[in-house]
Amino acid sequence: MTLSRRTLMQAAGAGLFSQSVLAQNRASTNVVIIGGGFAGATAAKYLKRFNPRLSITLIEPNDAFIMCPMSNRVITGSMNIRDITRAYSAFTTKYGIKWIHAAADTIDPDKRQVRVGKDVVSYDKLIVAPGIDFNYDAIGGMGNAAAQLAIPHAWKAGEQTRRLKDQLYAMPPGGVIAMHIPKVPYRCPPGPYERASLLANF
Repeated sequence: MTLSRRTLMQAAGAGLFSQSVLAQNRASTNVVIIGGGFAGATAAKYLKRFNPRLSITLIEPNDAFIMCPMSNRVITGSMNIRDITRAYSAFTTKYGIKWIHAAADTIDPDKRQVRVGKDVVSYDKLIVAPGIDFNYDAIGGMGNAAAQLAIPHAWKAGEQTRRLKDQLYAMPPGGVIAMHIPKVPYRCPPGPYERASLLANF
């Protein structure tokens, strides 16, 4: 059979459906999800909607999810950081998901366990979706905390978004902004160009 996008999606859907049917026969199925970003939160929400009997645990250290899409508009002032922020407490309560407000430390695939601090969380199915982080040491001079505060990238929405906005608003007329576009591949191809356009408009 020729593998096309459609056949791949059909196969994936069939696989999810069969897993769902199997899960319906096991009321004690424990699904643990590491990371509450777009991928982790979406998986948690729809697994619970498809099968309410699943026990779903979300392991996420942050209080809220701050969307990186649209954050460029926060930097230039057309949106507020509150507009792109969603609290995990409201999300997990709405969908009946257990939330462990901490970071996962280690995964033991043989024992099917995730260690979170001193606690151990057992799972039948595990989804690992921790999101992105940054290799500051790859750029000379950016390895220390002071440099990271002085030169915010704001490619991960949150405090860096606020910091870059403050710098933009404090810049005198005729000031200069220097941007560097990451080497491909990176997760949001239009991001730097969108930001450059919005900064120019500002």
